[in-house]
Amino acid sequence: MPVTTRVITHSVREYSALRECRRFRRGFMGERRMKFTSLMGGIALGALLASLSFSSASAATPLSGKVSSPDESSMEGVLVTARLAGSTIAHTVVTDAAGEYRFPDGLLKPGKYSLKVRAIGYELDGAAAAEVPDEGTATRDIKLRKTKNIAGQLTNAEWLASMPGATGQKKQLYGCTNCHTLQRITQSTYSAEEFLDVMARMAQYSNNSFPLHPQIRVAETNAGARFGAETQKFAEYLSTINLSQSSAWDYQLKTLPRVKGAGTRVLITEYDLPKQTTMAHDVVVDRDGTVFFSDFGAPQIGELDPKTGKVSEHPYPVLRTGYPVGALDLEQDESGNLWGAMMYQGGILRFDRKTGEMKTFPVPQELLNEATQQALIAPQHREVDGKVWVTNVGMNKIHRVDTTTGEYETIDPFKGLPPGGRHSAYGMNADHQNNLWFNDFSGEAIVKIDARTLEVTFFKTNTARSRPRRGHMDAQDRLAFGEFYGDRAGVLDTKTGQITEYTVPTQHTAPYDAVLDKYGTLWTAGMEADRIVRIDTADGKAVEYPLPRQTNIRRIFVDDSTKPSTVWVGNNEGASIIKLQPAD
Repeated sequence: MPVTTRVITHSVREYSALRECRRFRRGFMGERRMKFTSLMGGIALGALLASLSFSSASAATPLSGKVSSPDESSMEGVLVTARLAGSTIAHTVVTDAAGEYRFPDGLLKPGKYSLKVRAIGYELDGAAAAEVPDEGTATRDIKLRKTKNIAGQLTNAEWLASMPGATGQKKQLYGCTNCHTLQRITQSTYSAEEFLDVMARMAQYSNNSFPLHPQIRVAETNAGARFGAETQKFAEYLSTINLSQSSAWDYQLKTLPRVKGAGTRVLITEYDLPKQTTMAHDVVVDRDGTVFFSDFGAPQIGELDPKTGKVSEHPYPVLRTGYPVGALDLEQDESGNLWGAMMYQGGILRFDRKTGEMKTFPVPQELLNEATQQALIAPQHREVDGKVWVTNVGMNKIHRVDTTTGEYETIDPFKGLPPGGRHSAYGMNADHQNNLWFNDFSGEAIVKIDARTLEVTFFKTNTARSRPRRGHMDAQDRLAFGEFYGDRAGVLDTKTGQITEYTVPTQHTAPYDAVLDKYGTLWTAGMEADRIVRIDTADGKAVEYPLPRQTNIRRIFVDDSTKPSTVWVGNNEGASIIKLQPAD
């Protein structure tokens, strides 16, 4: 059941004295129907979704079959992926309780398809392929066998569930998956002292790096600053979960149960990006149904045509030569223009959808330093006063940018808080008055900055050390957010101060982002479990949809012009974009 909290709000000064005060009450959120901006392109998606039959065994289907193994005559929850030869688009369905899979009528073109599966602990018993005829249907049963290399199949969440250690120790590893999977750590042979050298090297990489495309920070840093005061203890812990002391792990490798029931009734489409180094961090869909994404590792905004899979690139200027490139946050303003936070490049940008103009707003020289980093941006209601909010990680402060003059104003939201606490601004959104709401990612609160008075107010989550990361605001100014350390997703009604939190089914999901759609459904996901979670806010019941391969998710985009909603995510370390369409 969801837990609803009537939050005691407090200003920065009050926060110091009342930081432990909380008032709770059970209940549900009041009104659950919300209005999002309708996406015109979503109408076409909705029409397509309505035409696809997912579950009827008698419905026409271009390709179907049964998945089994010597251990299970009918394997539910197995992902089956079909890819037409030469195509950059792959389609995935999930087997039902009878172990049967079927691709919707009208989805697969005639031709030769390669088939892949994902069922942790199993692999194909021989190659699998099928040919869809010009007329009629094709049947292809799939045989699986136990895998000899289960370690190569585990998700990050399964590694975390398997390895020994306290929950707090394991959560330290969440930061490692910003750049790579945990398999790289567990299969290493580094000793504790060698890990200290590795961590010192890792600290030099910017957070928009991954193994195929590392980037070096200009500002000097060290392992202690990056990994915390107990870096030595963390290195010692890492040496106990890898292969430094033996040729095999001294702990049992655990797997998550495969999904059942509603989690199997879904269609997943994955679009490959042309370059393996492309990092699709944020994916958004505009009013025309065109898909855009921020490239976390290159100075460009990408564009995807979901009908053809064609990808176009829209470059923007490099403002600081020698600094890491790539943008994190990508948001839309009231006119549908795209805004990006340029990270280490020291500025923000606007992509005018009508003219194609790419305009940058550089950080003034007096505010620049080697650690300057604009990560998150809030342009949603720029029309109120012509101003856009943006973080500055290097200063741990907030800027408000006048988009007419380019002037930067600086606000310190953490001024006056008790010493010793850690705080950082993340997950920024603007309400209809252009007040800023952001997540205190190093703490456990949602924070408001009043656009008129600049008064700062904290709304504490019910979960201690929740570390709310990213989130998005709906048309009724209700803010959904993911609790990175809390394994929960929450909703804050900004008008009443009421927070409702929902627990996700799988431990170590580490929700990164969350979105509330107009049907009362809360969507969340993260970097660890390779699953997208759908939560009914009326009763807290959740459905998990599995993804066909390792997927590093940073942002969820929900198109609720379809029913049920269509969900888009980028695979930040896998050079692809994923569309998920539940059947019901």
